[in-house]
Amino acid sequence: MKYQNTRRGFTLIELLVVVLIISILVAVALPQYKIAVAKSKISQLLPVINAMKKSYELYYEETGKYPDDISMLTISLPSSCNLESNGMSTYIQCGTNVLIDAQKSTNSGDGVISVSFCPKYNKNYTQCAPKRDLGIVFNTSRPNRTADANVRIPNKAVCVPFTNFGQSLCNSLLGGAVDQIVKK
Repeated sequence: MKYQNTRRGFTLIELLVVVLIISILVAVALPQYKIAVAKSKISQLLPVINAMKKSYELYYEETGKYPDDISMLTISLPSSCNLESNGMSTYIQCGTNVLIDAQKSTNSGDGVISVSFCPKYNKNYTQCAPKRDLGIVFNTSRPNRTADANVRIPNKAVCVPFTNFGQSLCNSLLGGAVDQIVKK
Protein backbone atom coordinates (compact mmCIF):
# COMPACT_ATOMS: atom_id res chain seq x y z
CA MET A 1 0.00 0.00 0.00
CA LYS A 2 1.31 3.40 -0.98
CA TYR A 3 1.36 6.28 1.52
CA GLN A 4 -0.29 9.40 0.09
CA ASN A 5 0.55 12.87 1.36
CA THR A 6 -2.74 14.64 1.95
CA ARG A 7 -1.27 17.87 3.32
CA ARG A 8 -3.60 20.72 2.42
CA GLY A 9 -2.53 23.62 4.63
CA PHE A 10 0.30 25.23 6.49
CA THR A 11 1.74 23.93 9.72
CA LEU A 12 1.66 26.00 12.87
CA ILE A 13 5.43 26.55 12.69
CA GLU A 14 5.18 27.91 9.14
CA LEU A 15 2.45 30.35 10.15
CA LEU A 16 4.46 31.51 13.20
CA VAL A 17 7.52 32.12 11.02
CA VAL A 18 5.47 34.23 8.60
CA VAL A 19 3.94 36.23 11.47
CA LEU A 20 7.42 36.77 12.95
CA ILE A 21 8.82 38.02 9.64
CA ILE A 22 5.90 40.41 9.13
CA SER A 23 6.21 41.80 12.67
CA ILE A 24 9.95 42.41 12.19
CA LEU A 25 9.26 44.28 8.94
CA VAL A 26 6.58 46.38 10.64
CA ALA A 27 8.90 47.15 13.57
CA VAL A 28 11.54 48.42 11.16
CA ALA A 29 9.19 50.34 8.85
CA LEU A 30 6.86 52.04 11.37
CA PRO A 31 9.38 54.52 12.84
CA GLN A 32 10.47 55.56 9.35
CA TYR A 33 6.84 56.01 8.35
CA LYS A 34 6.20 58.26 11.37
CA ILE A 35 9.25 60.36 10.48
CA ALA A 36 8.09 60.67 6.87
CA VAL A 37 4.60 61.78 7.94
CA ALA A 38 5.99 64.35 10.40
CA LYS A 39 8.50 65.65 7.85
CA SER A 40 5.66 66.02 5.35
CA LYS A 41 3.56 68.02 7.82
CA ILE A 42 6.45 70.36 8.60
CA SER A 43 7.48 70.69 4.94
CA GLN A 44 3.93 71.70 3.98
CA LEU A 45 4.26 74.67 6.33
CA LEU A 46 7.50 75.99 4.84
CA PRO A 47 5.60 78.44 2.56
CA VAL A 48 3.81 79.82 5.64
CA ILE A 49 7.13 80.19 7.46
CA ASN A 50 8.75 81.89 4.46
CA ALA A 51 5.78 84.27 4.22
CA MET A 52 6.20 85.04 7.92
CA LYS A 53 9.91 85.73 7.44
CA LYS A 54 9.11 88.14 4.58
CA SER A 55 6.37 89.80 6.64
CA TYR A 56 8.81 90.14 9.54
CA GLU A 57 11.31 91.87 7.28
CA LEU A 58 8.65 94.17 5.83
CA TYR A 59 7.53 95.11 9.33
CA TYR A 60 11.14 95.87 10.21
CA GLU A 61 11.58 97.99 7.07
CA GLU A 62 8.47 100.03 7.96
CA THR A 63 9.01 100.46 11.71
CA GLY A 64 12.73 99.89 12.34
CA LYS A 65 12.05 97.08 14.82
CA TYR A 66 10.68 93.57 14.85
CA PRO A 67 7.09 93.02 16.01
CA ASP A 68 6.36 92.06 19.60
CA ASP A 69 3.57 89.71 18.55
CA ILE A 70 2.59 87.66 15.51
CA SER A 71 -0.76 89.45 15.29
CA MET A 72 1.10 92.55 14.09
CA LEU A 73 2.13 90.75 10.88
CA THR A 74 0.17 90.65 7.64
CA ILE A 75 0.12 87.07 6.36
CA SER A 76 -2.37 84.89 4.57
CA LEU A 77 -2.75 81.49 6.18
CA PRO A 78 -3.73 78.20 4.56
CA SER A 79 -7.10 76.75 5.51
CA SER A 80 -5.45 74.23 7.86
CA CYS A 81 -3.96 77.04 10.00
CA ASN A 82 -5.66 79.42 12.43
CA LEU A 83 -4.49 82.44 14.36
CA GLU A 84 -5.01 81.60 18.05
CA SER A 85 -4.40 83.40 21.33
CA ASN A 86 -3.96 82.08 24.85
CA GLY A 87 -4.10 85.45 26.58
CA MET A 88 -0.31 85.72 26.86
CA SER A 89 0.65 85.52 23.19
CA THR A 90 -0.76 85.00 19.74
CA TYR A 91 0.36 82.01 17.67
CA ILE A 92 -0.57 80.05 14.57
CA GLN A 93 -1.97 76.57 15.04
CA CYS A 94 -1.74 74.32 11.99
CA GLY A 95 -3.62 71.07 12.26
CA THR A 96 -3.54 69.44 15.65
CA ASN A 97 0.18 69.26 16.26
CA VAL A 98 2.14 72.17 14.77
CA LEU A 99 2.46 75.60 16.36
CA ILE A 100 4.18 78.59 14.77
CA ASP A 101 5.08 81.52 16.96
CA ALA A 102 6.94 84.72 16.18
CA GLN A 103 8.29 87.19 18.66
CA LYS A 104 11.11 89.58 19.28
CA SER A 105 14.07 88.13 21.16
CA THR A 106 14.28 89.76 24.59
CA ASN A 107 18.09 89.60 24.60
CA SER A 108 19.02 90.92 21.17
CA GLY A 109 15.85 92.39 19.68
CA ASP A 110 16.21 90.01 16.72
CA GLY A 111 13.16 88.45 15.18
CA VAL A 112 12.58 84.81 16.09
CA ILE A 113 10.12 82.48 14.39
CA SER A 114 9.70 79.15 16.13
CA VAL A 115 7.95 76.04 14.84
CA SER A 116 7.01 73.42 17.42
CA PHE A 117 5.97 69.91 16.46
CA CYS A 118 3.80 68.44 19.23
CA PRO A 119 2.16 65.16 18.23
CA LYS A 120 0.75 64.78 21.75
CA TYR A 121 -0.62 68.32 21.66
CA ASN A 122 -4.06 68.81 23.22
CA LYS A 123 -5.05 72.17 21.69
CA ASN A 124 -3.48 73.99 24.61
CA TYR A 125 -0.44 76.13 23.85
CA THR A 126 1.10 75.70 27.31
CA GLN A 127 0.87 71.90 27.04
CA CYS A 128 2.84 71.85 23.80
CA ALA A 129 6.24 72.92 25.17
CA PRO A 130 6.82 69.99 27.53
CA LYS A 131 5.48 67.47 25.00
CA ARG A 132 7.06 68.67 21.78
CA ASP A 133 9.42 66.48 19.81
CA LEU A 134 11.31 69.30 18.17
CA GLY A 135 11.45 73.01 17.65
CA ILE A 136 12.74 74.79 14.56
CA VAL A 137 13.90 78.33 15.17
CA PHE A 138 14.47 80.88 12.40
CA ASN A 139 16.46 83.93 13.44
CA THR A 140 16.23 87.14 11.47
CA SER A 141 18.89 89.42 12.79
CA ARG A 142 20.47 92.71 11.86
CA PRO A 143 23.70 93.92 13.40
CA ASN A 144 23.09 97.18 15.22
CA ARG A 145 26.76 97.96 15.83
CA THR A 146 27.81 98.28 12.19
CA ALA A 147 27.97 101.36 10.04
CA ASP A 148 25.30 99.91 7.75
CA ALA A 149 22.30 98.86 9.82
CA ASN A 150 20.66 97.32 6.76
CA VAL A 151 23.30 94.61 6.40
CA ARG A 152 21.53 91.31 6.94
CA ILE A 153 22.90 88.24 8.61
CA PRO A 154 21.70 85.19 6.65
CA ASN A 155 18.65 83.56 8.15
CA LYS A 156 19.55 80.26 9.73
CA ALA A 157 17.05 77.58 10.57
CA VAL A 158 18.12 75.72 13.70
CA CYS A 159 16.44 72.47 14.71
CA VAL A 160 16.31 71.69 18.43
CA PRO A 161 15.29 68.08 19.18
CA PHE A 162 13.67 67.30 22.53
CA THR A 163 13.12 63.54 22.05
CA ASN A 164 14.77 60.70 20.13
CA PHE A 165 11.98 60.97 17.55
CA GLY A 166 12.70 64.70 17.31
CA GLN A 167 16.39 63.94 16.76
CA SER A 168 15.52 61.58 13.89
CA LEU A 169 13.19 64.19 12.41
CA CYS A 170 15.84 66.93 12.69
CA ASN A 171 18.35 64.65 10.94
CA SER A 172 15.90 64.07 8.08
CA LEU A 173 15.23 67.83 7.72
CA LEU A 174 18.95 68.75 7.76
CA GLY A 175 20.11 70.21 4.47
CA GLY A 176 16.56 71.00 3.33
CA ALA A 177 14.46 72.94 5.79
CA VAL A 178 17.11 73.05 8.51
CA ASP A 179 20.65 74.45 8.41
CA GLN A 180 21.90 73.28 11.78
CA ILE A 181 20.96 70.97 14.67
CA VAL A 182 21.51 72.13 18.24
CA LYS A 183 21.54 69.56 21.03
CA LYS A 184 19.34 70.52 23.97
